[in-house]
Amino acid sequence: MRKGVREENPEIVDLRGYPSRVAHDVTYERLATLPPGHWLEILLGELPYPFFETLNRQLRGRICWKEAPTERPWRVFVWHRDDGPGLTLGALLGRDHDRLDALFAIVLTLIEGGRWTEATVAFSSYASDLRRHINAENVLTLRLRIPLAMGRDPLMELKEEHERIIAELDLIERVTANEVMDSTIAPLFALFSGLLAKHENREEQVLFPAWDLNLRHLDERSRANLLGNIEEILAPD
Repeated sequence: MRKGVREENPEIVDLRGYPSRVAHDVTYERLATLPPGHWLEILLGELPYPFFETLNRQLRGRICWKEAPTERPWRVFVWHRDDGPGLTLGALLGRDHDRLDALFAIVLTLIEGGRWTEATVAFSSYASDLRRHINAENVLTLRLRIPLAMGRDPLMELKEEHERIIAELDLIERVTANEVMDSTIAPLFALFSGLLAKHENREEQVLFPAWDLNLRHLDERSRANLLGNIEEILAPD
């Protein structure tokens, strides 16, 4: 396992013999409240990949998991994604979504409090990190293809959304650079917040699971190199 995640004396959750729906509900309840620093060993009577991918999508990628190389039953180690580097793109990018959301929340709090100078500085830092995140996702669109969904190209839609986000980001940066930030700026941030929330939700529900499925098809070295590349792009300067 990765640094920060231990395999000694885990809490074991035995789901063998449970109907799939019951096993899903029990596991979801446990994982929805799984804090950093804790992890589980789960015994399953069904294939782990679709089971945990469905759960992780519902949990917005907040867990990491790994199958143990044993005979049946399937044994799966599960831990909070904040406990160390993620083993999936969904974990890496989802964790960065949470970080960006927290930074943007600080900006909004400063604006609501009328602390305009501090808000301008905080937004500049946030904008830099958001551009870095978008760059990482753009790299993935070149490295990992995904199939059309109902005649639509999700990667083309992602590219268009990224262009819109960057355009809105540029607008806010121009306004805050040329004018004194005050209460008239607040509606721009509110609209931008709504745009980002919808965008992140679509990514976490559609693109990240598709990317992780493709990631599993890569050989171990290629998978490690790609994850390392994305981690490097996301890392603050």
